[in-house]
Amino acid sequence: MELFKILSKTKVELLERLLKDEECCSNLSKCLGKDVSTVSRHLHQLEHANLIELRRDGKNVSCRVKNPEKLRRLLALGRELEKGV
Repeated sequence: MELFKILSKTKVELLERLLKDEECCSNLSKCLGKDVSTVSRHLHQLEHANLIELRRDGKNVSCRVKNPEKLRRLLALGRELEKGV
């Protein structure tokens, strides 16, 4: 259950975005309207939780979901729990 503790609204938004395609940290920052350092901190927490992989290419950091199908099920379960089902 430790995993559910880290899934803030911003992290869920990041994960949903990353389910669509691999993204770089700066693009995620622009899309979410958040500071790059804030997005980077969230991404490192998601990496530590083993949900995403970060790949550095010079100054750019690309992010991708490790197991998209499992993550989709996890997020669906979270939405159901939020509804009180």
